[in-house]
Amino acid sequence: MRLQQLDPIKRELTKFVNEFAPLFRHEKRTYWCGMYLTGLILDGERKSIEPLSKRIPGGNEQALQQFVNQSPWQHTYVMQKAWKLMMSRLKPKKGILVLDDTTFPKKGECSVGVSHQYCGALGKFANCQSVVTWQFVCEHGHLPLVGQMYLPQTWTDDKARMEKSGVPSDCQIFKEKWKIALDLLDDVRHEVRHDLLLCDAGYGGVKEFLHELSLRGEKYFAQIPESHSFWPADIELKTGQNKVGRRRVYAHVTNDAGKPLRAHQWLENLLNKKHKNDWHRIVLPLQKRKIVHACAIRVCEVRNYLPGRHSFPGEELWLIMERHRDGKLKYYVSNLDATSSLKKLIFNAHERWNVEQSYQQLKEELGLDHFEGRSWRGFHHHLTLTFMAYDFLMLIKHKKRKKNQPDNSSSQVLDQPAIADLPLSLLRSRAKRGTTTSL
Repeated sequence: MRLQQLDPIKRELTKFVNEFAPLFRHEKRTYWCGMYLTGLILDGERKSIEPLSKRIPGGNEQALQQFVNQSPWQHTYVMQKAWKLMMSRLKPKKGILVLDDTTFPKKGECSVGVSHQYCGALGKFANCQSVVTWQFVCEHGHLPLVGQMYLPQTWTDDKARMEKSGVPSDCQIFKEKWKIALDLLDDVRHEVRHDLLLCDAGYGGVKEFLHELSLRGEKYFAQIPESHSFWPADIELKTGQNKVGRRRVYAHVTNDAGKPLRAHQWLENLLNKKHKNDWHRIVLPLQKRKIVHACAIRVCEVRNYLPGRHSFPGEELWLIMERHRDGKLKYYVSNLDATSSLKKLIFNAHERWNVEQSYQQLKEELGLDHFEGRSWRGFHHHLTLTFMAYDFLMLIKHKKRKKNQPDNSSSQVLDQPAIADLPLSLLRSRAKRGTTTSL
C-alpha cells in the first residue's frame, strides 16, 4: 500500500486513538499507539515489532518495543475503554456473549504462560499459550471484548519464573479457565446488553460454571459431554422434612426413581419410542447451506457436587441433541424458557461459530498471534492493541454502511478486500521520518 493511500482517513484514526490518550497519560505513548495500530492494519506477513517498525513510515523499533513491552499503561483500562466506546458508537439492540479460548503455538519455556497443553490451533497437545476471551455478537457483526492469559499450574507453582515474566501478584494464584471467565464476565455483563451466553464443552462440561451463571441470572446455551447425567423434568421429589436426623436442605428424589440417565442414554430412549420421530430437520442460516437434525427434551440437572451422590436434582433445563450429516452427535444444555422453540435453540448454538471468524481475522489480518515478547505486560498490551485495531476497522465499516454505500459482504466484520483497500495512518504532519524518540 502506497503512502498516499493512507491520507483519506488519517483523521479518523487520530480521533480514535485520542479517545484513549488519558489512559496512556503521555503524548508520546498515544503517538506510538497510533503507529502500532497503523502497522497492525497495513499489509504484511508478520506483525511482530521488528518487521512492523520497518513497514510504517517513521517507525522506530526501540520506541515501539518500549511502548509495548515496558510502558506502564494498564491494559485492562484500555480494553474496557475500547468495548465501552464500541457499545456507545454501534448502539446494538441486542446481542450474545460468546466465551471461548484461543491458543498460540510457542517454542521454548520462557514466554509467559507457555506450557504443554491442548492447542486448538494445532488440534493436539503441544507447547502453546492460551487466552480466555469474551466476544460479542450483534446485528453489526462480532467483536472482541476482554481477554486474559491462562496460567497453567506448572507456572503458578514456579514463583521465580512468574516474577521474571512480570506476572502481577494477583494473577500468581492458579485459576481454572472457567474462573477466569467468570471474573471477566463480571467486568462486562452489566454494561453490555445481551440475551444469552454461549460456550463450548470445555466450559459447558464444568457444572460449577453453569451453576454460577444461573446464580448471576444469566441465560446460557452450552455444549456438554455425552456423559453428563440428568433426571426427568417430572421427577418425583421429597420436599418434606426428615422424621429423624439432620434437617433436609435439598429436595430428594424418591427411592424408586431409579438412576439419572446420561445424555446419550436420553437420546437412545427418544429414538426407541415406537411410532414417533423426534428428529427435526433444521436449515442453518449460514453462507454455505448446512442442514442438521435435532431433538430436545426438558430434563432436570444432577447436582453431584458431592462425590457419589445423585439425589440432589437441580435446575430444569433443555437437553438438546444434534446430528450432523456425517453422523456426528453433539449435546447441549440451556436454561432458556420451556416455551423456546427447537429452531431457536439450534440457531443459538451455531452463533458461536461467528467467533471463529473473528479469531481468524485477528490472527491472519491483524497479527494477534505474531507477538514475540516474553512478558505478561507485553503480551496483554499486544492483545489489547490488536483488539483496538479490530474495533477501529469495525467502526469504519459501520460508518460506510450508515452512508448507504454498497456493501455485499456477509456477517463478517472484516474481509480481505476491505483490509487491503483501507487507507489508514496516524502520521502527524509535523512528524519526521526516522524519528528516534524514546518513551
